[in-house]
Amino acid sequence: MLKTVKIVYHGNKLPLRKEGNNYDIAVDGEHRFEHDEFKLVPLNVSMTLPKWYGAHILSRSSLPVKKSIIISNGIGEVEANYAGVWKFPAYHFGFGTIISDGEYIAQFNVYLLDEAPWWLHILNPFLKLKFKEVDVLTTTRGGFGSTNGYKN
Repeated sequence: MLKTVKIVYHGNKLPLRKEGNNYDIAVDGEHRFEHDEFKLVPLNVSMTLPKWYGAHILSRSSLPVKKSIIISNGIGEVEANYAGVWKFPAYHFGFGTIISDGEYIAQFNVYLLDEAPWWLHILNPFLKLKFKEVDVLTTTRGGFGSTNGYKN
């Protein structure tokens, strides 16, 4: 089953890298961290996921070892109706580091929502994604806690 995902690359426009079941995503811009600092680090993509699907954003396994950075909430959640810039909620527990522009720090996988129709659950093991680069995505709802009034 082939699903098309519309994607916009930002900044350095580095492509996604397919690694096993996940796709690696690059950082947009350079980001400096001091000890015990949290930042929402912009990744270089925006996407619209197919209806009934979501994405989990994960840290690449080498990030805590090389940069002393972890994803602050353990896992990032992207819903199908969000088309804004994807961000990585980074917490630095070391004594200062730099994430360079274009560094691949995150990865994501796409999953089927529980409330999807039963027949999608049968076909889902055969899911293949096709990324279609576009200039602009349709409007989106907020993100990163915007439902509860948080402004990022």
